[in-house]
Amino acid sequence: MSRRGLPINRLLPSGKVLVVCGRADDAAAWQDLLGPTRCLALALDDAPPAARRRPLRGASDHLSWQHHAISGLDGSGWLAGPADAFDPDSTAALLLPDPLDPPHSGARRRIGARQPAWQFFEDKTVVDALWDAAGVPRAQSIVGDGTADLARLGAIVDQGTGVVCSYQPIGAGPSAGGDGIWWWRGGLPPEAIPTVEPGTWRVRLMPFLEGVPVRLHGLTLTTRIVPFPPMELVTLPRPARGTFLCAGAVPILDDTAEFAEQTDRIGASLRERLGYRGGFSVDGILTVNGFIPTDFNARLTSAMEAAPSDLSCSDLVTTPAEGGQEGSGLGGDAWLGGHLLGADGDGG
Repeated sequence: MSRRGLPINRLLPSGKVLVVCGRADDAAAWQDLLGPTRCLALALDDAPPAARRRPLRGASDHLSWQHHAISGLDGSGWLAGPADAFDPDSTAALLLPDPLDPPHSGARRRIGARQPAWQFFEDKTVVDALWDAAGVPRAQSIVGDGTADLARLGAIVDQGTGVVCSYQPIGAGPSAGGDGIWWWRGGLPPEAIPTVEPGTWRVRLMPFLEGVPVRLHGLTLTTRIVPFPPMELVTLPRPARGTFLCAGAVPILDDTAEFAEQTDRIGASLRERLGYRGGFSVDGILTVNGFIPTDFNARLTSAMEAAPSDLSCSDLVTTPAEGGQEGSGLGGDAWLGGHLLGADGDGG
């Protein structure tokens, strides 16, 4: 199925385009879409062995390494060689598809960068303020610095099923893949939880919710919200470690109309309160009392890869300061962002 001729070709700035993707199949989809004359698409999983000097432990560590690699576009890393050969005067537009969002990416004009306030709410220790402002029911939680009182604070939120504790380094980027999340039952936190000094890490404690882990995700545009089919997250507790194994996502077989309504309400609130545009997802638990949110992602996530290919679309989000072009191909109702799902289900 050819994607040439999609509106994104008209929405992108004129001239060359440099795309950096996490995966080789994503890079191939971008290259096929825009053509080799106009576009150079580089894949981070094609990094030379010398660029991986240490083992990557977990999804957060892997994302941090990817961001470090992208920062090398300033001439200090392995990406600079092919990028500068393709675009020696650094005038190409730079696209970094989800979930890539590095703080530094060289001097090229980046299209579709997220506003800092959007990423801020990916911090699990502050997201409850977003649910409260949006009027979304949530579980009771306690946020504090340090880990000295975890057992005592956990007992306050424990509803008889256990406690979930999220660690967030103060000032660090968002975590991924279930990293930094611990759980316990019986009052005592796992001995493997690291002890940290106050003022270096922040923790959020909430009840262990019994139910089905679910991800709602969609696209916030200027005039409408596009809900995508919800996904069940295969999240397996590891009793011996007090952690979770995040093993992917599968489609939900039940009626999803209520989920679509919730996704629409959350997306509309994000747009109203944060000026949000683009892909987003909300992780939570489907309990006997309904869906209870736990985490927010200011981006499309890997769960989107399982969506039908006819839902593939461009992620339309940026600010004028980032150099976006006003969208014309989709009715002119959004700014263009640098995220795309490739042809025939290739995730972008």
